[in-house]
Amino acid sequence: MIKTVLLATLIPLGIILLIIFLVYLFGNVYNGLVRRRESVRSSYRELKKGFLKVFELIPSLTRGIVNDDKMKETFASLYSRYNSFDRENVHELASLSVAFEDAIRELKTTSSDKEIIPFVEDSIRLAHFSIKFYNANVDSYNRFKRMFVNRTIAKIFKFEDAYRFDLDISPSGSTTIDLRVR
Repeated sequence: MIKTVLLATLIPLGIILLIIFLVYLFGNVYNGLVRRRESVRSSYRELKKGFLKVFELIPSLTRGIVNDDKMKETFASLYSRYNSFDRENVHELASLSVAFEDAIRELKTTSSDKEIIPFVEDSIRLAHFSIKFYNANVDSYNRFKRMFVNRTIAKIFKFEDAYRFDLDISPSGSTTIDLRVR
């Protein structure tokens, strides 16, 4: 009699605990997928904003070029190509930024205006850092999505793969932060 009563209370209690555990697991996995997907989207927006900022500096650069018509023409050509591109296509902007960097290096050797060039170089360096940041977020999202339980929930809710931003851009300078306490 006591065994029957004990079994009658333990089995439903075990089922309830199992359901609570599954709901908790499901919620955590789903929220983890959403959070990582949003970090990928956010870092993509930052990447796009960084490249747009670089190209919006071209008019300021051309105002500083005084006696070099060839260099003015180069930047005018880059700016018109930039205006003809789809601003949502970050790969096009990034590929154009390679030509822009070459023009900046050439301008650096010939220009007397040294104020705007370091600012432009820093903007380019930040855009390159955004590529690394975006790729790190993509890797984290895809790794989390491939885990055993997560894979099933990702399929149910149609979480799509995120793709790395693979463009052969190596920054001219490195961005490092020294966090050592002195």
